[in-house]
Amino acid sequence: MGTDRAQARIDPYRPAPPDNSFARRLRALAGVREEILDWVPEERPRYTRLGAVVLVAGCLAGLSMLAALVKVWSLPWPLLLPIAAFWGWVIATIDGWLVASTHGTGSRLRAFVPRLVLSVVIGIVIAEPLVLRVFQPAIHQQVRETRATEVIAYESLLKTCNRPDGAQADQDKCADHLLSVAGAPEGQWEKLRQARRERGWLAASIERDRKEARRLGSLARAECGGSRGAEFSGIPGVGPNCRDNRTQRDAFIATSRLPEREKQLAALDRTIESLTQQLGSDTQVYGQQLTAAIEKKVDERRRAQEQIGLLEEHDALGTLSSQSILVFAAPWFLRALLILVDCLPVLIKRLGGTTYYDHLVTRQLDTALNLHEITDGLRHESGTIDNVIRTKQLKHEREARLKEIERFHEVREQAELDDDIDDLARRLGWQRPVA
Repeated sequence: MGTDRAQARIDPYRPAPPDNSFARRLRALAGVREEILDWVPEERPRYTRLGAVVLVAGCLAGLSMLAALVKVWSLPWPLLLPIAAFWGWVIATIDGWLVASTHGTGSRLRAFVPRLVLSVVIGIVIAEPLVLRVFQPAIHQQVRETRATEVIAYESLLKTCNRPDGAQADQDKCADHLLSVAGAPEGQWEKLRQARRERGWLAASIERDRKEARRLGSLARAECGGSRGAEFSGIPGVGPNCRDNRTQRDAFIATSRLPEREKQLAALDRTIESLTQQLGSDTQVYGQQLTAAIEKKVDERRRAQEQIGLLEEHDALGTLSSQSILVFAAPWFLRALLILVDCLPVLIKRLGGTTYYDHLVTRQLDTALNLHEITDGLRHESGTIDNVIRTKQLKHEREARLKEIERFHEVREQAELDDDIDDLARRLGWQRPVA
């Protein structure tokens, strides 16, 4: 008997005293009702750790948002902490709801799968910024190399589309890369090209006429020298044939205006030399201005690339992944780990099976449902009784009203009858005795 009393004093009573430690707040993240858990205090550690997992998932979400915001906004990271903390609270709330919605013994696979899918989606959103943050050094190096290549290609395209001689570039290729620089020597280049074409035509024509004049001169000298042949007379001296050949030579020189054209050729040579010198000076000045404009555009492109965005980091990670199978596998393992961490609250609840707390929650819900049904039935019966009583009251009131109406009619008929008797008595001269 004494042993039983001692054992009764040692055994904890149910419900257990409320737990007001920090663990209570962790369990609140998992949607645990403390007044029910007090009946099974042995399961407090289980649900405390479940709430801690929810908190960890929320903290990872906050860190992920902070990493993303630092890339998007050029602000000190302490100013972005409130937004990151709010996002972590949102994710922790969602994960807490996913866990809380599985409490009880009524959870089935069809209810578990949508919650797991939602956890996976949230995990993917959380994982990507953290993956980029972990591999940031290699990613930024790849981005810088890619940008350097792009800048070199951009500078080469600008130089191709904007030539120092001011020549027209390919419009389809250079439509968006033409620079507006004053002093382009294209007009002078056209003048020089035109002068060179005219000189070429004139030089070729003069050379043909010179050959013809030399041929005619040779014939005249051969004839005058007494050369023998089918075309010559063979008589030396200034004879008729000699004079005719000389006349033909002089006439050709006079007709072809060879001396004048040679002067024109010399003038064209001087013009070309002058244009070449002037064009060299102008081209040098224009080339310097054009080089400065190209360098300015290239510097603007470099300055525009100072901030590295999330999309660039994602593309750079894809480039690195394509170069090595290890680099390809590492980000995916990290993504899988982060996704698994966010799915842990739902997975732990599912893999942990049905707990005593779940049984109590289900029983509590069943009791609440039964109480509601009983209360609703009592309200219905009470309403029915009230309606019956009200109906009877209305019936009695109606009957009393009808009786009052009948009495009223009887009194009125009696009064009318008395009035008729009095009227008849007056006409007969009979005095009605007073009652």
